[in-house]
Amino acid sequence: MLFHTLDFALFLALVWPAALLLRRTRQQNLLLLVASYFFYGWWEWRYVPLLMVSTGVDFVVARAIEKTSDVARRRRLLGVSLAANLGMLGFFKYWDFFAASSNGLATWLGAGDVLPELHWLLPIGISFYTFQSMAYTIDVYRGQIPASRSLVEFATFISFFPQLVAGPIERARNLLRAIAAPRRIDLVAIEAGVFLFAQGWLLKSVADVLGTVADPIFASPKEQGAWMLLWGAYAFIFQIYCDFFGYSQMARGVARCFGISLMENFRAPFFAPNVRELWARWHVSLTSWLRDYVFYPLGGTGRGRARLLLNLFVVMLLAGLWHGAGWNYVLWGAGFGLILVGHELLSGGAGARRSTSPRSALRLALGCFASFHAFTLAGVMFRAQVGSGGSAVAQGIAHLSGLGGLFASEWQSPPLALGWIVLVWLFDVLQLRAGTSSWSSTWPWPARGFAIAGMLVAAVILAGPETRSFIYFQF
Repeated sequence: MLFHTLDFALFLALVWPAALLLRRTRQQNLLLLVASYFFYGWWEWRYVPLLMVSTGVDFVVARAIEKTSDVARRRRLLGVSLAANLGMLGFFKYWDFFAASSNGLATWLGAGDVLPELHWLLPIGISFYTFQSMAYTIDVYRGQIPASRSLVEFATFISFFPQLVAGPIERARNLLRAIAAPRRIDLVAIEAGVFLFAQGWLLKSVADVLGTVADPIFASPKEQGAWMLLWGAYAFIFQIYCDFFGYSQMARGVARCFGISLMENFRAPFFAPNVRELWARWHVSLTSWLRDYVFYPLGGTGRGRARLLLNLFVVMLLAGLWHGAGWNYVLWGAGFGLILVGHELLSGGAGARRSTSPRSALRLALGCFASFHAFTLAGVMFRAQVGSGGSAVAQGIAHLSGLGGLFASEWQSPPLALGWIVLVWLFDVLQLRAGTSSWSSTWPWPARGFAIAGMLVAAVILAGPETRSFIYFQF
């Protein structure tokens, strides 16, 4: 059930008024839980029990961890949670990848297939809700939050339908606390929610337009010139940005209409002055999760420079694997990990200087330019798994020679597509200036209403006859 479809509109038209009529938080949570399971089951009802098992295991384990002070027992209980969550994630998402890789190696060695490939449908959202559930158990183990006493509240936290399928990957200290606390659904929350949803819908529509530019180029890369291939890389990186940023904003908008605030998942990443900050601003809920539950436990920055570089590389390798079961994702994670390591070596660990001097401003502009292009070219390998032809695109771009090809007949940049990219940059500028993606919150009401109406109209006009799914649904 996609946010920008009639099915979801009808679903929301039933659930939201019911939530308004229910005054007690417990009743609202029970409604949200039932609605969330229905929302998930609309895609594939046979995987709802899998979501319930993940929820039940961590609810029971966290309560048991809180009740005991025995260190060894607490570790064993945490191990049960990690084994259950990672076991389900590994089996459903990575088994066929492991089996195919093993069989390929066995064939190369002269043997037959050694492992069966199951070809099961990947449970949608499993990478998101397992990480969210694991983070909760780890936080309880660390003593950072208390274990939930209510199964309904905890199950709603894990399965909350606006962010269940593709995040943000929320923390219990934010979302579970908001679910447990009494909440009001007032006009301010509704207006903020509609603004976020309208912005997200427009971004999703822009992503679909850019997809019509990138898809043909990646489908036949050997027939394209080098400059056209570079344009395809630009189109794709903005496509995936608008697609995922759009989903995150729509999720935040729907949640806000229920009186719940979700975290911002993107913070103008293409205006980051270096690649490390770009990564920290991209998919913030995942990057912060990897920082808190992988990077710091590995030693973070406190065990010497060599260990820091290794930790950066390992985290990015895991980020690649998180995105998908394919060697292209592994290579993307490893490649961008090497880029982060290279940046750390060249910068000496120093961040970008903040200054208003022309020289500093030029340095920041060059940093943004270099970071954006490093991320874009790494994204070509990422795109190879989404569709086809990523490696051929990378090889073609490597043959760029001079600026003459920029004006050749092959270079037919759709002006409208470029215009929508400029609009996306404008959104990011407004976000940077306001400090939030809800950048119209301080505007007078007529201006806010005009912005919302304009984004909704543009989203409807841009929407094509075919409804495209969100790219991150497959991760």
